[in-house]
Amino acid sequence: MDSIEFYNTYKRVPQPAALTTELPRNNSFFQRTWQKHNKEIYAVQGTNGHVTINPSLTISPMIEIEKKFHFTPEQEAKIIASATFLGEKIQTDTYYDTLDFVLTCKDIWLRNRNGRFEIKTPLHVLGNKMALTQYREIETDEETCEVLHLPPCTLTNEILAQAGYAPFSTITTTRKRYQDEPYSIDLDSCDLGDGHPYLVAEIEIMTEENQKEEAAKKLVDYAVGKGFSIDYIRGKLLEYLYRHSPEHYKALVDAGVIYVPTIE
Repeated sequence: MDSIEFYNTYKRVPQPAALTTELPRNNSFFQRTWQKHNKEIYAVQGTNGHVTINPSLTISPMIEIEKKFHFTPEQEAKIIASATFLGEKIQTDTYYDTLDFVLTCKDIWLRNRNGRFEIKTPLHVLGNKMALTQYREIETDEETCEVLHLPPCTLTNEILAQAGYAPFSTITTTRKRYQDEPYSIDLDSCDLGDGHPYLVAEIEIMTEENQKEEAAKKLVDYAVGKGFSIDYIRGKLLEYLYRHSPEHYKALVDAGVIYVPTIE
């Protein structure tokens, strides 16, 4: 996009091996929610109020496009005015690394979310400010142990400590979720432990891969229409490091994990 530096995450959604499932409603939001939950995108057609898998259709690769924004109570009010409220939840994330930041300097993010260990590994090349950031999200102990070069086990704080991994950040997030077709919107109030909540909106759209640039522009236009600024912002964890651990933050900048835009 000509004049917009767009910092976002594109997530590829794998194709299904078999097309045999029927979805109970012909509703685009329900379809997307079901598809994302199963990490698969299917070709569908409406049949008597149901959504039926059509194995004869050619399936185009689908990706999620998302962008983060700061938000204010006034911008939240604009979202509420047109969107459907889907619910609210609280999640606590504790992130782990070695004392010399071995994982995060490779853009690998190990966390415990509400009692379950997860890890994200990069699919993109570090150090390219224009590259799309893509991650593989792993949610099983077996695969997480493999990434960490540990023998198969049920992960615990004790096992991680023995391997040299220690917590470096705990963030509690209150998330409100909205739907404003075709956009999914998360409004996060993040407790970074210093009494100053960090407010981050994340807007997401699903699209075919060959339409990602057009979809990204539409997403930005939608956000601007709601009063959001398209300026670069830090995600909640990077904001935590920026506030509380400047040495760690600088190491990630030097490693090419964080791109800090130049102000001209």
